[in-house]
Amino acid sequence: MKEYAEETIQELDKWFEDQKARGFTAEDIKKSLINNGYDKEFIDDFIFRKTVKQESTEEAGDIRPDTPGKQEKTNSGNPWLDDGASKKEKATPLSEEEKTGKFSSYSYMDKMKLIIKNPGQFFDEMPTTGGYKGPVVFACINFVLFIAIELICVFLGLSPGLTSMDRSSSLLIMFLPFILVIAVLELIGSVVSIFVSAALNYVFFRLFKGQGTYQAIVRVFSYATVVLPLAAIPIAGFLASIYLIYVIILGLSKIHKMSMAKTMGVLVVIGFVVLVLSVILAALAVNIISSIMTPLSSDISAMIPAAQ
Repeated sequence: MKEYAEETIQELDKWFEDQKARGFTAEDIKKSLINNGYDKEFIDDFIFRKTVKQESTEEAGDIRPDTPGKQEKTNSGNPWLDDGASKKEKATPLSEEEKTGKFSSYSYMDKMKLIIKNPGQFFDEMPTTGGYKGPVVFACINFVLFIAIELICVFLGLSPGLTSMDRSSSLLIMFLPFILVIAVLELIGSVVSIFVSAALNYVFFRLFKGQGTYQAIVRVFSYATVVLPLAAIPIAGFLASIYLIYVIILGLSKIHKMSMAKTMGVLVVIGFVVLVLSVILAALAVNIISSIMTPLSSDISAMIPAAQ
């Protein structure tokens, strides 16, 4: 009987338990190991030792478990290079029905904690269908919290711009209606920006073979806003903004089945294109205004009576 190194045996032990948890029988595992080059006598002894105190689970049909040493080398262990998820995650993905059922039991706080602590798991469990209402309402809550924290920081003097005299109660009451109008407009603009940004991302990611749908992109952007309230705090704002970018990149990589590095590359391309278009539009606007104002200023000059 051929002998194997202790490290190989430990790897086989771990792999055996993983395959059993996924529903494969001892016989399935045995056949797979032998077919992939392991010594038959060694495998017979190995399987006997592993199953002597266990009962075999149900037959797993014609599906063959993945064998150590024979797996595809698509998973580097680096989330920036892996395509969306690890091989194990790809092997047993949740169906949309399972995702929807699991997601429906999550409260706002459950989603918030999961995104902040384990965004990868969150986006693996996030349904990519089901409408826009839930994600948009979730985003609106975060936008309202962001605006409220931002205003509180300003009024407490944690943000630059107001002196102690400016923060007097009489002035605050006077400007309160104006502040509320601005807050409502900011909320509406933030929601609209999600759909506009999603449309732009959908077009560009399709050009780079992304698999995510428009609705899935809207969902990623909507749920990523959970980090925004932290970004409104001056001290934590910078770190929260960096984490927000990371969460968006991770979410987009999951739904588009891309590596995080490629996803970030596509986002850089989008940002560059938007910048160029903004410069062009700004130059056109200046030219249009100049063409309107030049003759107008000439007409006004002509109307001024000459000095006697």
